[in-house]
Amino acid sequence: MTADFQGTSTSGALGTMTYGITAGVQLTTGTSIDYNALGNLTGVDGAASSSAGGAGLLHVPVNSVGGGTTTIKIQHDSASDFSSAADLISFTAVAASTKTSEMVVCSGTVNRYIRATATSAGSSGSITFMVTFARF
Repeated sequence: MTADFQGTSTSGALGTMTYGITAGVQLTTGTSIDYNALGNLTGVDGAASSSAGGAGLLHVPVNSVGGGTTTIKIQHDSASDFSSAADLISFTAVAASTKTSEMVVCSGTVNRYIRATATSAGSSGSITFMVTFARF
């Protein structure tokens, strides 16, 4: 998947810089997931690590999770089995039944393998979300 967009802001995660991103990877399938079936999604091989950071995008168009927030993150690792996975980006916790979008920028090293992961403190429902990541 590729995407061409520009993001600017004077506050928040983007700071005062403009980021031009011309390629990224989709880390989710965009299908509905039951609140108790969330977890680690399939990793993506970036072919090599990079050193300039990147941007993660979260879109939640449908959310019927009730009774708690859903936490969605992007993790990275130098190993394909994610044996030493570390959080790269943590999106703002998604409140019950809330639809949202968010872009978070990270700096520094991005390891070769990346994946999305999600957990929920909810007690019912499901959530549909899309996560993409692009390296700078």
